[in-house]
Amino acid sequence: MSNATVQLNWGDGPTDFRLGIGELLALEKTFDSGAIEILDRFRERRWRLAETREILRLGLLGSGYGMEAANRLIQKYFDDMAIAPAEHGVFALAVLTVGLTMTAGASSEQGEAGAATSKTEASASTPPPSTGQAPEWGGHQPKSKPARSRSSTRPSKAGTKARPAKSRSSR
Repeated sequence: MSNATVQLNWGDGPTDFRLGIGELLALEKTFDSGAIEILDRFRERRWRLAETREILRLGLLGSGYGMEAANRLIQKYFDDMAIAPAEHGVFALAVLTVGLTMTAGASSEQGEAGAATSKTEASASTPPPSTGQAPEWGGHQPKSKPARSRSSTRPSKAGTKARPAKSRSSR
């Protein structure tokens, strides 16, 4: 799976979608709108069903499904409304976002290496789960502030003793 491919749990299960430059250009031509304009509509929840359908169809084609297989899946899950239209909008937003923001590696090896690098970077930036022990790297635990006491005494004024709070029920 290249970096520009997204796998979604759509239809019968995990399904790959990919919008390469060819699919993005076809999308723009079909709707006479730039891909970013279409993405903005999705982000603002102003998407059109036709755009959603075409993004999913082109995403299937771009990921390697043949024309017949892609059209069959679109017919089954989109046209026959096996999945609610609003859910398709969420899937189309994901496919379009990945298509516009990710780049495919020059080879599958680069894609796999990039994915491994991304996983490594993500795990390096993710703090380890709390074990109740001090971290191995010698980091310092932040000092906690003492909890404020909610006693029934009012804070004292300078030079005077604290007085008990008046009960409101006696009024």
